[in-house]
Amino acid sequence: RNSAAQGALDAEIATLARRSLQFGELTAADLMTPRVTIDSLERTDTVIDLIRASARTGHSRFPVVDGDLDNILGIVHVKQAFTVPAKVRATTTVAAIARPITVVPDSLDGDAVMARVKSNGLQVAVVIDEYGGTAGIVTTEDAIEEIVGRVTDEHDTGETADITTDGDGFICSGLLRMDELDAEIGYRAPDGEYETLGGLLMATLGRIPTVGDRVELPQRQDNSEDDDPTAPSSPQGPEWVATVLQMDGRRVDTVRVMPIVAGDADE
Repeated sequence: RNSAAQGALDAEIATLARRSLQFGELTAADLMTPRVTIDSLERTDTVIDLIRASARTGHSRFPVVDGDLDNILGIVHVKQAFTVPAKVRATTTVAAIARPITVVPDSLDGDAVMARVKSNGLQVAVVIDEYGGTAGIVTTEDAIEEIVGRVTDEHDTGETADITTDGDGFICSGLLRMDELDAEIGYRAPDGEYETLGGLLMATLGRIPTVGDRVELPQRQDNSEDDDPTAPSSPQGPEWVATVLQMDGRRVDTVRVMPIVAGDADE
């Protein structure tokens, strides 16, 4: 950080170094793609369904489930479809070609998660929460993106960036973690029972948000520099307001986050 501030280290290199050093402090829960955004196949779906799902979503790997994501039987890759003769693809189920999938707890640290994911030829693992349910999946791409940023290819044309600028503010994904918001736009949330921007909005509102909800975001309170626990605390940086732009069912999908200048705050 000091080298970058003095101009002795390129800013992009400094960012990669910081993210690399912080990677081991992350957990599987931080790295994973949450279950609400996972595309899966039912055990009775056929190889034809696998091909169609890959064409529709741009994904190559799919969990095979028996009823729901809490009962994952294995994982299939679209490449496996071509090992099945064309004449029987409509009758061969994905359960018949599914391969075992690695399972990791959501508390496992980033370095250990990466090692477990790499040990599986399909480079994916299921993340299990403390209750034994499926919290999400983590892939090699998820881990890489924590260091180098979003990785896109020709199949990602329908995806949008997690954060884009919007005038003086930002358009943000509701799935952004609190540490990502701090690193990318400088908003620091107080500690709480939430991990994402969408979770923060739900906690602040006390209900499921709706499109158009406008929320003044709480800020982390830091004690003065002398570390005296009795010293008065004050918020760091500007105040922030969030507006819900889009919902995906009961999940907050897109949010506009704006810093509030003094005049706006008074108004």
